[in-house]
Parts: sequence; C-alpha cells; structure tokens
Amino acid sequence: MCAIRKRGVVSAVICTETFQKLANNQARVFGVPDLHKIVIPHPLGGLVRDRVLERAEIVVPKLMAFIDELTANNSGKGAA
Repeated sequence: MCAIRKRGVVSAVICTETFQKLANNQARVFGVPDLHKIVIPHPLGGLVRDRVLERAEIVVPKLMAFIDELTANNSGKGAA
C-alpha cells in the first residue's frame, strides 16, 4: 500500500487495533506517514462469517467518510 501511495494514488489501509502502531510505523518507515488507516476491532483472522460481516459494518462507514472527505477536499480543484 505504501508503494501505491508514494505513486500519488490515494490509498488507505485497513488494520485491526492490535496492528495500528505497526501500521503507523511501517507507513513512516516507507515514507508515507500520512497513509490513511481504517482501524477495526481485533481479531479478524479466524472469525466466523457473521463476525467478519460485523467488521465490514464497521469498515464501510469509515471508508465512505474517507471518500467523502477526499471528494470535499478536491471539489473545485481544477475549475477555471
């Protein structure tokens, strides 16, 4: 994800609370400290389908808010 972000592609990474510090450190080390993180409860691995769906219900609104923020920040850019 860091390589994609460094190319200028707007990106976000989804991680669990347990790995948030690692995600922050990795983003910093790889030169993209501003990489957006969407944090969900831990764990994700090993969960039954219903629990994974619960995590998705947490992610989707956060992802939509991120997209809305990008859209709001970019509206009007490039206008003559």
